[in-house]
Amino acid sequence: MGALAQDLRYALRQMRKNPGFTAVAIVTLALSIGATTAIFSVVYGVLLRPLPYSDPNRIMAIFEVTTKGTWNRLADPNFDDFRDQNRSFQRMAKYSAYTAPVSGASQPSRSMVAHVSPDFFTVFHVQPIIGHDFTTTDAKKGAAPVALISYGYWKQYLGSCRIYRSCI
Repeated sequence: MGALAQDLRYALRQMRKNPGFTAVAIVTLALSIGATTAIFSVVYGVLLRPLPYSDPNRIMAIFEVTTKGTWNRLADPNFDDFRDQNRSFQRMAKYSAYTAPVSGASQPSRSMVAHVSPDFFTVFHVQPIIGHDFTTTDAKKGAAPVALISYGYWKQYLGSCRIYRSCI
């Protein structure tokens, strides 16, 4: 223990003798620690943190591969064939997400919007807080449009209204 104290005193004396080197060493250490922390935060958020679904290791994405070798989402008829002939998966659902302008009870905004098949929320074991899930009749041609909104969108843009019409 005495040798450690002696080494620390020697290091402090050398740092006082060379303030320029000390400043460069401290700045280098600070930048290195900051960069390492930032990189780990991104890696954890993207790769290591488990998905917020029950049994995330059982959820898969299926794509078609084009003749050029790129991935494409399944065409609707191909998805219907996969779903109808499925013998491997408990459930299958499709989605197509994009950013779109949305207007309503508050100011217009650009929000993430997705078209999903009726089984989408069943795949993720998610139930709406208010209202009901999509049904197979909602997906039929000519059916009235149906929308589910996220809790965050409801709070931010619709003022946490219980019934949408009461917000207008």
